[in-house]
Amino acid sequence: MTRKQEWEWIKNYISDITLKHSPAGSHQLRALWTAFCLHQDLDPDTNAYDNYLLELFQYIDQAEDRMHKACCGQGFDEFNLFMGELLC
Repeated sequence: MTRKQEWEWIKNYISDITLKHSPAGSHQLRALWTAFCLHQDLDPDTNAYDNYLLELFQYIDQAEDRMHKACCGQGFDEFNLFMGELLC
């Protein structure tokens, strides 16, 4: 799977109406993000990592308010810590 294909798969996961209301949705998203970073050699606190994470944050903000509150909390800094927890 290419980087673009994997990235689109993650965004499709967010858009899937049956998954975004799951209580475990934010933790599943974090697991997908972790796998994406490992597959694509993205290291936390690098420009590429930060750019993808910011795009993901903005996509979630637009796609689903409920998931945004579950995994993004008060803003990008909290989202960054949550999503990177399994990578550090």
